Amino acid sequence: MGYGYWAPQSTGITLVDVPSGKKDAADKALMSELFMYALEHPAPAAVVVITSDRDFAVALHRLSQAGYTVCGHTVAFLIITSSAV
Repeated sequence: MGYGYWAPQSTGITLVDVPSGKKDAADKALMSELFMYALEHPAPAAVVVITSDRDFAVALHRLSQAGYTVCGHTVAFLIITSSAV
């Protein structure tokens, strides 16, 4: 996984470039990022996910139940923010 896009560290935004070609590569990358985020940033914290895939509803619901502020939108990108809301 390469971080080919510039995102200022001070914003707390992580852009993840997922190479195409492998089935479910983006899904696995997003789930991995969500899992690592939750391990590294205890609640209360905010998670913003922008994706066209509804497969993450259960994981985002679980994060919400664990005390994270979860915001979702349906486009084709992922943004995770580390700033608490």
